[in-house]
Amino acid sequence: MERFVRAGRSLSIGVATGFVLLAIPSAAAAPSYDQVLAAPDDPQVNLDYARAEADEGHLLPAAAALERVLLVHPNAHGVRLFYAVVLYRLNDLKGARQQLKELEGVHLTPLQAAELAKYESLIDQAESATSFTGKISAGIAGESDAIGALLNQLDFPGFHSPKNGAAAVTAADLSVNHDITADGAYSLYGSASIYSRASFAGPNADFLSAEARLGLAASTGRYSWQLGPVFRHYLIFDIPYLTEYGGQEQFNWHETPSLTWTAAIEVVDQTYHEPSVDFLVPFFLPGTHDGTRYDASLGAALRIDSYSTAALTFGYEGKSAGNPPFSYDSTFAVANYHALLGRGAYFDFSGELRYVDYRARDFFFLFGRKREDVRNDLRLAAGAPLSALDAAGATGDFRENLILEGAVSFADRTSRFPLAPFHSLGGELRLIWKFGGGL
Repeated sequence: MERFVRAGRSLSIGVATGFVLLAIPSAAAAPSYDQVLAAPDDPQVNLDYARAEADEGHLLPAAAALERVLLVHPNAHGVRLFYAVVLYRLNDLKGARQQLKELEGVHLTPLQAAELAKYESLIDQAESATSFTGKISAGIAGESDAIGALLNQLDFPGFHSPKNGAAAVTAADLSVNHDITADGAYSLYGSASIYSRASFAGPNADFLSAEARLGLAASTGRYSWQLGPVFRHYLIFDIPYLTEYGGQEQFNWHETPSLTWTAAIEVVDQTYHEPSVDFLVPFFLPGTHDGTRYDASLGAALRIDSYSTAALTFGYEGKSAGNPPFSYDSTFAVANYHALLGRGAYFDFSGELRYVDYRARDFFFLFGRKREDVRNDLRLAAGAPLSALDAAGATGDFRENLILEGAVSFADRTSRFPLAPFHSLGGELRLIWKFGGGL
């Protein structure tokens, strides 16, 4: 699956890199295919055509045009490097390596030499049976109601007043994949992620979450799937709050190179650490928040063009708890739009809308009312690699993997009386380091 995604979704990054490497200047307007047919041996026409086709995600015509240029100008090193990038994006790793080998020992600009070394390393990683990828980030975040987001279970009017807060935020996402068949169709995978928020201004809103996944993955033709156990653990105020463990499965159908359909299901057991609720169980409550949570979703991801993608997911989540008023049914929708802005910069929008309908009246906490929530979260982010600050827009070194990102977010929860509503506006600035195979 990783190779399929690499050949499509992140295509324009490699194309942008290729633009920097070209030794021949581009024409004002891209030629049509008819113009190419009329002048099949004209290197400038073919080069401009290859640029335009690669920019639109049409890699095969771009590769053919670059081949024609190299037949006439075999020493056009920038063009050959661009050709190697296109072959890499087509997952023709053998062909890409051959083109890069022909550039070894020739005179290259510092940027071209850096790109040559980068793609040789990427091909080595792609051909390895074991791949390791990840990202680590650190930054600062502020919220207008720093404590309210943590009071998701029971928050009554007057129990707290919204206060601004600031925190140091750190996160890490790591994954390892090992092929267990020669063709790479089946593999074992493992992933781990952690997110931490440590308050340094305003009320204490410390929070930590950790997740681990293991399992079997497969990518055969236009279909891919993964199946395995999942484990999560949450801390609030540095105190254990919730542990989840269970299983999950995800299935993807790549209908076209631009359109992917997804389906997912997860079932986990939940164990809460709530001493106050546990104390009430023998006297007043039939049970606690402990129970089983399950959800299922269907969605689609569409690559609109070589610069932008959009995704939309609809789903259902249910929870069965020891205390019936803590059980619920929830429907939700999640949307995402991602656009590349050039030089590796990007804009990203994500949003979630969720309706939560609790299954029973709560005569102990809510005075006989049945809880209903409408929750939504919105996030707008923009980021760029440090290499974007270079005059060429690319550096071929670690700066292309160091990304500075800023984001604003809005969270809202509207509940029935006697629960209090929650609204919070937030902002975040962080530095992200991406590493491993792929771009």
